[in-house]
Amino acid sequence: MDFKKFKQNVRNIKAIQKTRIQIGNGIFGTTIEQLLVTSTHLQEITMLRRDKKADKKKTARLIKKALEELGITKAQLDIAFKDAKKDDPFYSDLFKMEMNGIKKYLQSDLDRMPIYTRFLKNIKGTGTITSAQLIAIVGDIERFKMPSSLLEYFGVGDVRKLQHGVQANWNPKAKSLLLGVMGDNFLKQHSQYRVEYDRRANFTKRTKPEIWHLNPDGTKATGKNMHPKHGYRDAIRVMMKRFLVEFWVASYEAKGLNPPTQPYALTLPNHHLDPQIVAFSHDELKTHVNVASQTNHEPQYSIVNKQKRR
Repeated sequence: MDFKKFKQNVRNIKAIQKTRIQIGNGIFGTTIEQLLVTSTHLQEITMLRRDKKADKKKTARLIKKALEELGITKAQLDIAFKDAKKDDPFYSDLFKMEMNGIKKYLQSDLDRMPIYTRFLKNIKGTGTITSAQLIAIVGDIERFKMPSSLLEYFGVGDVRKLQHGVQANWNPKAKSLLLGVMGDNFLKQHSQYRVEYDRRANFTKRTKPEIWHLNPDGTKATGKNMHPKHGYRDAIRVMMKRFLVEFWVASYEAKGLNPPTQPYALTLPNHHLDPQIVAFSHDELKTHVNVASQTNHEPQYSIVNKQKRR
């Protein structure tokens, strides 16, 4: 498989998806204006939607209020929006291009990659596009000799703050994918790694209630305080760090190699090894040997080694 071509396919699909979403946003705005043509809130809603700095939650609340005043349910809005997208030729054509491209190019390539078929595919919250993006961004896992270097690259390890004239030591696209897309997907689809989010959230709610906008007794705080998103983002960060460490291990195993070092627990004291949440599947080991031989490496990993390491 031509990996450069694979990366180009990923970029092409994302470009089509981005354009489709932009057109969809415009269709939604037109649908809202048509439904709320008699609403007294229409002018304010239109201004808020066109203002990029406006509070999106405020806009959503105002739209909900206007719909309720006119007796229009959310189900009716969803149906009208869905019909409008079907009737728009540009949106429909882009959607078909996106789906056909995913099926013809991305999925067919991913189905030949052990890191996808025996690891990412088994994780709830990792779809075709996010898996392809992750693999394309990481590239050859052997350029990351330690899990800490991969964490740093994705902006969740030991990173330095952005400074004028100083290059960041992390990849903005990688960080955006990990925390902005995959993190939300893991929560919404109840990924196996959700246990790390819940563990961290419960811990910080006890020890740092202020980052959740809570009082020490657990009640909601009033007055000036930190926004609860601080707690949410902190827990997301810990969850995705755990995922990345296991992805790092699985990526080496997918090539038939032992990881250069043993990843230690992110949360347990004394650096004891933490049992894996999702382990790389070692079925069809012969396939791993073939993959390893193609990369000029001797296959070193075995199930026995894994059992000893645990």
